[in-house]
Amino acid sequence: MLPFFSENLASEAPTPTEVIENGGKGNFPAIMTSATSLPTHTLFQPQDLSKCGGANKLPIIAWGNGACFDSPWEHVNFLNEVASHGFLVIAIGTWKSSLP
Repeated sequence: MLPFFSENLASEAPTPTEVIENGGKGNFPAIMTSATSLPTHTLFQPQDLSKCGGANKLPIIAWGNGACFDSPWEHVNFLNEVASHGFLVIAIGTWKSSLP
């Protein structure tokens, strides 16, 4: 059985994050980030993972763009919105942050 993924993410070294569309319209404002354990992917997740765990586990969506396109660029707003409703989205491809 795989360990609870968000607990592993919470223990990793911090990576740059970016808020898209004010975190989305869901009950869990989301961020776009990455994880050192997934260097070829972009994550969309609730900003506060401390609310997740135990009986409140996050459903995981593995997102592939299709057409061999290795970037979440065309779907950033959609994936962020999904994450704001309490999902962890793991999208193939990296995202260059607009942060300095």
